[in-house]
Amino acid sequence: VNLKRFPSVKMLNRCLTEGISTPTIVNASNEVLVNLFLNNKIGFLDIVKNINKIFNDKDFKKYSRRRPKSIKDIVFTDNWARLKTASMCVK
Repeated sequence: VNLKRFPSVKMLNRCLTEGISTPTIVNASNEVLVNLFLNNKIGFLDIVKNINKIFNDKDFKKYSRRRPKSIKDIVFTDNWARLKTASMCVK
C-alpha cells in the first residue's frame, strides 16, 4: 500500500503498537472529526491530519498506555480524546 496516498493505513499499525487504549482514542477522535466534516467545518483530508495530531499530543502516551480496569476508565479515555480533538479543531 502506498502510505503517502493512503495515510490512514499507517494509523492501523500505530493502533497496534502505541498502547492498549490507542484504538479507543483513535475511534473517539475519528467520530468527532467525521461530525465536523459532515457539518462542513473541516475537509475530508483533515480527518487523518488531525488524528495524527492526537498521536503527537504531549498527553497521548499517558492515555494510550492506560490499561482500563473498568468501563469508567474507557469512558474517561474516550472523553479525553473527544475534548482534545474538538479543542484542536476550534479556531
